[in-house]
Amino acid sequence: MSSQSGDSTLQLGDYLRLAKRRWWAIALGLLVGLSAGYAFTATRGQQYTSTASVLVQPVGTDTEVANGRTSGPVNLDTEAQLVRSSAVEAKARDLLRTSLSPQDLGEAVKVTVPANTSVLNIAFTADNPEGAQQGAHSFAEAYL
Repeated sequence: MSSQSGDSTLQLGDYLRLAKRRWWAIALGLLVGLSAGYAFTATRGQQYTSTASVLVQPVGTDTEVANGRTSGPVNLDTEAQLVRSSAVEAKARDLLRTSLSPQDLGEAVKVTVPANTSVLNIAFTADNPEGAQQGAHSFAEAYL
């Protein structure tokens, strides 16, 4: 293996001799990189997200969602906003029996509507798996 730079040609052995002379700089860079990686992972708390899916159907006999998300008998974008309303947040807080404010709970919720469906995906993020699962379920129940 050789690399041409102007008139000089460097061989693999040249790079190895250079690395041997500068071993301390390589070791220092490796130590700094590993320390920074460890500090980053040690200070980051784990986050868990659980999702509850809710099928939204209009009241009546026609259950077809025409042309996807926004047209038809049910506007799923509006329903998604209702999940994040203060009334639903307060009910979810009561169901979870927590001291957190409804607004703090609302910040942990994300509602998505998959394209061409009549489903709301209610995702809740918490510090532990059980809390995430209970939060998603509580928001789904409070919405219903």
